[in-house]
Amino acid sequence: MPHAAYTPPPPECHWIEGGVMATLNSAADLSSLGQWATMATGLWYDDANGSGWEISWVEGDRAVLSGYDVEHSEPLKEDELLTGAPDWAAYCFQEQRMDPVGFCFWWEDGSWRCAGSAVETNGTHIAGRPMDSGKRLADRLAEFLTRDDQDSLNEVQRRLDELLMAAGEGRLDEGELGSALEMLADRSQHDVGAGLATATLLGFTPGSQRREIPVL
Repeated sequence: MPHAAYTPPPPECHWIEGGVMATLNSAADLSSLGQWATMATGLWYDDANGSGWEISWVEGDRAVLSGYDVEHSEPLKEDELLTGAPDWAAYCFQEQRMDPVGFCFWWEDGSWRCAGSAVETNGTHIAGRPMDSGKRLADRLAEFLTRDDQDSLNEVQRRLDELLMAAGEGRLDEGELGSALEMLADRSQHDVGAGLATATLLGFTPGSQRREIPVL
């Protein structure tokens, strides 16, 4: 099975970065940056301009990432996307909701793989990675801050870095989330409980586990 010519970062990056954005979006309306949402099958992103992705975990530390990028993808048929894919990856892909789809990767044994046809059509770029956009996450959130001076941007980035670390270590709690939300405007509209509920579905809070698709 060929390795992809372009490979995304490890699935934990998409899960943690996108999941923190989904958590913040549940607690405060950040919809102008795109939609990050939890699904029954995993985590989903839509930039509202035709690009997006969905990532699902599968038992055994495996994952499937599929999506479409309007600047780099072209629609591919399922057999083009899944040539050589193991049965578990094909099953997971069929459970996902992306349409159209221009790329599909499956993660196993510590690396991404994809069908050769998906590489040849250059449909393998990933849109919507909040930490890989040439801007710090705080800069992307600037329009939502109570203050947008450099000191405030630095402070919110510090709090967001702490939030990302807490999510990755499964210890995100009300204090961690509240600290980040304090820097955003419209505090009266914030719903920390809704944010924590999303974080729990993603396995970010103490005692919670991320959703995984069971092996057939």
